[in-house]
Amino acid sequence: MKRFSGIALSVAACSLATQAAVAQTKLDTTKVQNLNEVVVKAVRASKDAPYAVANLKKAELQQFSRTGLELPFLLSRTPGILAWGENGIGTGTSYMRIRGAAGSRINVTLDGVMDVYLPDLKHRSEKMGQLCAKASNYFAAASAAITEMVRQTGTPVYDENGIMKRGTLIRHLILPGLTSESCQLLDWVKENLPEGVPVSLMRQYIPCNNVSIPGLTRTITNREYIRVRDHMLDLGLPGYLQEPESASEDFVPVFCKDESFV
Repeated sequence: MKRFSGIALSVAACSLATQAAVAQTKLDTTKVQNLNEVVVKAVRASKDAPYAVANLKKAELQQFSRTGLELPFLLSRTPGILAWGENGIGTGTSYMRIRGAAGSRINVTLDGVMDVYLPDLKHRSEKMGQLCAKASNYFAAASAAITEMVRQTGTPVYDENGIMKRGTLIRHLILPGLTSESCQLLDWVKENLPEGVPVSLMRQYIPCNNVSIPGLTRTITNREYIRVRDHMLDLGLPGYLQEPESASEDFVPVFCKDESFV
């Protein structure tokens, strides 16, 4: 009887040890999510492929980069792709569609391709995003895109002449009467992006195309510019500043024409 009790106690101890081990290795699925490996592959189309193929050459990319148009209008030169923009001239918010695929199913992958990104960061509030860009979620989308650009390019790299070879340069255009939004956007850059990401602080806004949005029918004042500039300097953000003379129609590109500038 004593021998039987000893065996029972031994089995119970082993059972408890096993349960403890299982409890230690069991994952809390509310906090941990295991992701399966994802492999992204690409193939080069052969010359005898049974579908339309178009290759964009380096010279074509360089020429397009001087037009001021958005990326969808470059891709629209390939078969089966349609691109359009909200302002009708190919700048600003633009869209694309591939024949047979909805816009929500299109993904353009640039990771590892781009050396330098020059994104705009314009509006902080949903109100101004909707009013100026017809997108109340402008800041949410733009900030997420910029965060990904910075992840891809990493810390900025410059050559011996101070020209950026790799990195992300954020461009922000100060708008009249909206210096508080400008300061909030600079705060976001400081608080959410790695140290060293530069900002190009632009003061070149001029009302064009008979703009009638209240408050945006004038250029910014020197006082407005100084307020935003000083806030940028106080935050210690690196970057670039513009001269007052930049707010001139002489620097407005002639879009969709052979000449780059007036």
